[in-house]
Amino acid sequence: MKRLTGLAVLLAGCAPESPFPETMEARTRSYYSEHIDEAREMLAMCEQVEASAVPVSEYPATFSKNCIAARIAVARTK
Repeated sequence: MKRLTGLAVLLAGCAPESPFPETMEARTRSYYSEHIDEAREMLAMCEQVEASAVPVSEYPATFSKNCIAARIAVARTK
């Protein structure tokens, strides 16, 4: 049993670092429209995560919603 515990700790230490911030406030399209630089930063983070191997099913809900809101806000500035 002790050997399995050690193995579990070892494997946990090898897990890839999460691309998501530990905490993230939910933002709306209106918020991002008023803070367009923050929307662009969020959009860059979204594109980076989407290009990674992280499955969409593992995205935190707040991250997904913020990506959508940021995309809409940035698109409306064009």
